[in-house]
Amino acid sequence: MTALRDLVVLTRRLLIHSIRMPAFVIISIVQPVIWLVLFGPLFGRITALGGFGTEGYADFLVPGLAVMAALFGSAYSGMALLMDHDRGILDRFLVTPAARGALIGAYVAQSGVIVMLQATVIVLVGLCMGAQMYGGVAGYGVILVAAALLGAGFGALSNALALRIPRMMPLLP
Repeated sequence: MTALRDLVVLTRRLLIHSIRMPAFVIISIVQPVIWLVLFGPLFGRITALGGFGTEGYADFLVPGLAVMAALFGSAYSGMALLMDHDRGILDRFLVTPAARGALIGAYVAQSGVIVMLQATVIVLVGLCMGAQMYGGVAGYGVILVAAALLGAGFGALSNALALRIPRMMPLLP
């Protein structure tokens, strides 16, 4: 139970940091929204060819963009771990009684929460553009769960790579 409490506290810390500096979260939401606004109407009539299973291209595009935002948004989540390691924050957490798994799990959980926020914004913009949410609330839940799982998975991979890199300098130009 204490490891779960540690995970919640450390994830909260990372989410507060994301709220204080929302630039990356906003940038990773803007690109899929622009694609939705531009390509939704542009390819709107392509669904008449058949094979899409939907009547509107936005219905087809919204879930794909939500998953794409999950993949690309979480691919850089290891950078936060690298920055905390370079600043010595991770070393300070290692001497606390916090569970070791919670230290890394917090970065993965934060990535999943951010991805769910991004997917929600994309779905809301899609609904404003006239996309139909097949399955209703359950369909929206499936999109959120899929995005969160993909985001957490790619976030875990990114954090694993960050643990193998000794410092952030090789990544900078």
